[in-house]
Amino acid sequence: SSGSPASTANRYTANETFFRQQLRHVPPVDPTYWALTIGGLLQRPLVLNHQAFHDRPSTAVDAAVACIGSTAAQPIIGHACWRGVPLQLLLDEVVPRDNATYAQFFSADGYTTFVETERLTDAILAYEMNGAPLPPEHGFPVRLVVPGLYGYKMPKWVQRIQLTDTPTKGFWEERGWSAA
Repeated sequence: SSGSPASTANRYTANETFFRQQLRHVPPVDPTYWALTIGGLLQRPLVLNHQAFHDRPSTAVDAAVACIGSTAAQPIIGHACWRGVPLQLLLDEVVPRDNATYAQFFSADGYTTFVETERLTDAILAYEMNGAPLPPEHGFPVRLVVPGLYGYKMPKWVQRIQLTDTPTKGFWEERGWSAA
């Protein structure tokens, strides 16, 4: 991780000092070629290019992102105002089947994780952080933000969501981290 949890005067952690974790390099994502795909157990698959994604209604969410390795002695946490497309809006559009109880997330850097669909009610696919475009090191063009979950369940550089009835363990779940 880099940066410290220094706060800005408006109670948010400044984008420049917001901690960051990543497994590999920051993938270069060109918005001209980026698309979000939602598939799996649903009635209407959806593919949105960058502009079509940004044309969807957006909302702002105040949320903290905490590393599961955070301790009282070394807090690894940041708080930001995130803006993006409510994931529930997209899920309503694709009409998940009744047995679609998990959402698998696939990122441009190869990272994967899953979240139970019932936990996604307040989730957004964020494209802004503290009023500025989402920085590449924080997931440009899109990162999942789910208030109340640890950071490893909020993947950056999201490009595909697959609705399933059985989760496939992602990077950290394969290594014994909690599925919740």
